[in-house]
Amino acid sequence: MQIFLAVGQCADHDATYYYTFTDPDQAIDFVDRAVVHKDDAVTGWTIVTLAAQNADEAYKQHRDWVEA
Repeated sequence: MQIFLAVGQCADHDATYYYTFTDPDQAIDFVDRAVVHKDDAVTGWTIVTLAAQNADEAYKQHRDWVEA
């Protein structure tokens, strides 16, 4: 399953907001709505996509990266 994360970052303080979606259009719609508001301290939004994994797959991917 593909996961889409809308990630909001605040430059003024150490906060990051994550909103999870399974439909990319919903993630885009959320970010389109969120960027018009300036009262939430979010200075930038990014959409990140990942494939859901089990623990074995994620651990192997992490170790492969560490050992490379």
